[in-house]
Amino acid sequence: MVQAIRAPEVLRAIENGPRGRIGFAVFLWASGTFPELASWRVIGSQQDAEEASTEILLRLQLMLDTSRRHSVGSLTNVSAAMAHAGDMLDDSPYASKRAIVNIVGNGKDNVGEGPRWSRDALVARGATINGVVIGGDRKISEYYREEVIGGPTAFVLAADTPDEMVKA
Repeated sequence: MVQAIRAPEVLRAIENGPRGRIGFAVFLWASGTFPELASWRVIGSQQDAEEASTEILLRLQLMLDTSRRHSVGSLTNVSAAMAHAGDMLDDSPYASKRAIVNIVGNGKDNVGEGPRWSRDALVARGATINGVVIGGDRKISEYYREEVIGGPTAFVLAADTPDEMVKA
């Protein structure tokens, strides 16, 4: 994610978009918690992207340094991640005609009732949900296609390396 947001091709896509900038925030979804890795911000320049990347790296490193004391990654709660993304969209300080949620993960929802209700709620309010599957498991990609993504132009892509994340 850090390499992707500051990649020249991603920045060109942002700059060539309708407004030349995007509202951006990132959270981790692991073990039922949603720590913020990048606070809401505007990205419209290389400097903006570098600042977001630095924030993600610093917050992630802090989490990794303290993960010995906490369980990270034992639950895959896709539905709660999407519900949290909806809450973040509600709290966004930016007005927008489009809302995009990118779910990056490597497993199926193993908590509660599954992601369809969260997906349907986000899509009903106009969001598009994309999936980026880490690990290349075709079954997980198909699961994301059937259960996770939704909305106009939604897609599922696989990304196992930082270069593949940039392309995704």
